Amino acid sequence: MSVLYWTERAGRSHRSRAMAYWELRLECAIKADDPEPLRAELGSIGHFFLWDFDHLWLLDQLQMMLAGGFAPNHAFGVLDALAKLLPEHVDKVVEVNNALVRQPRLESWIFAAQDNALRRILVEDKASRTPGTDTRVMEIVSYLASRGNHGFLDLDSSSGKE
Repeated sequence: MSVLYWTERAGRSHRSRAMAYWELRLECAIKADDPEPLRAELGSIGHFFLWDFDHLWLLDQLQMMLAGGFAPNHAFGVLDALAKLLPEHVDKVVEVNNALVRQPRLESWIFAAQDNALRRILVEDKASRTPGTDTRVMEIVSYLASRGNHGFLDLDSSSGKE
């Protein structure tokens, strides 16, 4: 057997162990009386989006993290990775994106830095025509505008522009 075979096999094994460990740490943090000491550790999820991890698994983990009040420390690349899950997973991507936008611990510059990915997510949501799409897009656009990011106002159908 080749070195490549063993390297790939070890990589899968380490990745699976890392994912199981992550899930355990996230569960502990969500249940903790004082989650503060775990914030930095859990915030490392932003790096996972840059590595070879299952992005659907990451999407689920990020959604649970955000619901638990945690945020990525380094979110650069997260929106780009989420946009790659379109159009197949548009509803969940938009749901997570909505939580990311509203996460007070996440620096708002990240949405300007990854504006192409964010725009793609919002445009894809509008194109999906699933119930509530226009409302979700309008809420995200409005929230971003309230934080000083006016670059997406053209996507707000209530503004009369599209």
